[in-house]
Amino acid sequence: LIHPVRCRQNRALKAALRFLGFDYPKHHDVADLFCGVCREKGVAIPGDALDRIRAVSSELAEMRAPAFYLEEIYGRDQAVKALEGADFVLETIKPLLRT
Repeated sequence: LIHPVRCRQNRALKAALRFLGFDYPKHHDVADLFCGVCREKGVAIPGDALDRIRAVSSELAEMRAPAFYLEEIYGRDQAVKALEGADFVLETIKPLLRT
């Protein structure tokens, strides 16, 4: 469950970056870039939300490869936390993508 959740969250951030007119680097965690672009462009996402986006993205990025290669098996609690984090990211940036 971790791998698809991480992919969904990361794709949403990449879509938002494209919408803002920025090319994103071809690596798995673009949260730092996304947060910087939002601050630079004055996008109306509160700083505490940007901090949480960065934290969620970083944590999911660290979990992705071990989950994908079955080097780490995450339990239900971790999966629920990951899903809640990804949902937060999606809900936070959804208004940006609708403008």
